Amino acid sequence: MAPLPAQQTIHCRRINGVCVIAAALFAEFFSPNNLYVLDLPSAFVPPTQVHFFDASGKFHLDPFVYNVANTPRSKTFKVYWAEDTSKMFPLHFFVHGWSYKFLGLIPMDLHLYGVDKGGLFTSLGPISWPDLFGKACQAGRVFIEYEPVWNFDQYCGWFGAGRYLRLLRRLDR
Repeated sequence: MAPLPAQQTIHCRRINGVCVIAAALFAEFFSPNNLYVLDLPSAFVPPTQVHFFDASGKFHLDPFVYNVANTPRSKTFKVYWAEDTSKMFPLHFFVHGWSYKFLGLIPMDLHLYGVDKGGLFTSLGPISWPDLFGKACQAGRVFIEYEPVWNFDQYCGWFGAGRYLRLLRRLDR
């Protein structure tokens, strides 16, 4: 496979950068589960499998998920997760869920996807938070907020203490 020309590579990097920044700014919108509350009963739940066929083999046009239940084994003390097929939870897009402040200013409760009350949708996997993708987006926001501080430190390291002190004097005025 031939390498991409330089302009295409730069264009791809710009698109990727815009996507990462958008995901960081809209972290709560992309997360179906509350990012600020640790739900201990659902900690370490495996990723939820999206289904189109129910337990009896019937096809459904709308995707759905099942809740999972853990069953600890008494001899090995390992925890096994199994889907509870007694109730289906349809996966909806643009749902109202937990409330948050968009960009810290505007109160909202709209999310890109989610399930009905009583259901749990874990997007990426077994971690102590049910929504690893939302937490990754939130971590990106922290990086964006503190990047100017890091760039300032790099500026001071590159140009030496003299320029650093002159810059601080200008900022103090």
